[in-house]
Amino acid sequence: MEHPVALDEGAGLPTGAVPREERARAEYAEERPPQISLEVSERTVLGRLGEKRQQDLFKEIDALVVEAAQVLSVDMEGLEQALSLLREARDISVETPRQFDEAEYRVAKVRAKLEQRKTSGRWSVVYGYPVLLYEVAWFLLLLASLLFDHRLAEFIADITKTTFSDLTVPLSLEHIFPYWNTMAWGGIGGVVGALYSLYWHAAKVKDFDKQYVMWYIVQPIMGVILGGIVYLIIAAGFISVQVLASQASSFTEAAQAMANPAIKAFHSVVACVSGFRQRFVYEMLDQVVQVLTPKPKTKAEREAEEAEKKKAS
Repeated sequence: MEHPVALDEGAGLPTGAVPREERARAEYAEERPPQISLEVSERTVLGRLGEKRQQDLFKEIDALVVEAAQVLSVDMEGLEQALSLLREARDISVETPRQFDEAEYRVAKVRAKLEQRKTSGRWSVVYGYPVLLYEVAWFLLLLASLLFDHRLAEFIADITKTTFSDLTVPLSLEHIFPYWNTMAWGGIGGVVGALYSLYWHAAKVKDFDKQYVMWYIVQPIMGVILGGIVYLIIAAGFISVQVLASQASSFTEAAQAMANPAIKAFHSVVACVSGFRQRFVYEMLDQVVQVLTPKPKTKAEREAEEAEKKKAS
C-alpha cells in the first residue's frame, strides 16, 4: 500500500524545522517598525504636555494679540505679520498637538518683535534726542564757519600776525588753510548722513540700537577728515579737473585761483558726498593705491621676459 502524498506545507521536514514562508514572515515582522496610531500618538503628546501648558500658551497668545494691536498700531505691515504668526500658533496648538514646539516658536518670534519695538522706542528717546542735538550743534558750527568765513580769517590773521598784502579778494579761511572749505563740507555731509540714519532707524524702521551711538558721534568727525583727504586727492590730479591754481606763480595766486566759483563748487560737492557716503572716499583711496602701486606681473609675462633675456644673451 502506497503512502499518501503529504500536502501539508511542513510535511517531510525534520523535527523542529520552520517552513520557509513562516521564516520570511518572522523576518519581515522584525524589520517592520511598530505602527503607532495617530490618535494614540496625539493622546501621548497631550498627556506629556499637560493641559496647563496648553492653556498658558492660549492665554499668552490672547495677551500678545492685544499688545501687538497697541505697539504696532502705526505699522500695519508689522501688525499683519504678528497677527498671522499668532493665528498659526493657535491653529497648530489646537489641530496638531504633535507640533506644539512650532506654535511656541511662532509665539516667541512675536514676543521678541514686540520687545524689540518697545526697547527701540525707549532708546530713541533716551539716546536719539541727545544724538540729534549733537548733530545739529555740529551742523551749526560748520555752517557758521562758512557764513562768517571772512571774519574768522581776519581774527586768525590778527592772532597769528599774518599779512596778505597782495590779495585782491577778501581774506578767507582758504588763504590761511586751503583745506578748510572741503573739510567743512565733508563735515556737513557727515552730519546729513547721521541725521538721515537717525531718522530711518528711529522713526521709519523703528529699530534704533544704542550700540551704534558711537557711529553717530564719529560721523561728523570722519566727514571733516575725509573732506581734507578729498582736497588732497583732487589737488594731486587723481580726479581730472582743470585747476587754474596749477598755473599760479605763488601760493597767494594759487589760493585766489582756488576761489574760482566753479572749482570751489566742485570741491564742495565731492567733499559733501564723501562725508555723506564715506565709502565713496574709500573707493577713491583704493584707486589711488592702485595707481601708486605697480601691478604685479603675471606668470606668462615673467616667462616672456625670461625668454627675451635668454635670446638676448
